Amino acid sequence: MLIRHAVLSGIVYGAFIYAAMNFIVLPLSAFPGRFTFVPLVVTSGLLVHMFGVGLPIALATRRASART
Repeated sequence: MLIRHAVLSGIVYGAFIYAAMNFIVLPLSAFPGRFTFVPLVVTSGLLVHMFGVGLPIALATRRASART
């Protein structure tokens, strides 16, 4: 399913990574500040993770699996 629907999977994966980093990893680390909800920052960060991180990873995975 992940390879057949790479675009959707990549977008969901990017959103999951963003949420995990901001709501799990950063609060548990020694990061000095708290997560504040600034709509422009949250929207841009979410879009970057969805289309700049998750989507390329999913498409590269689909391409690599097609070669084998």
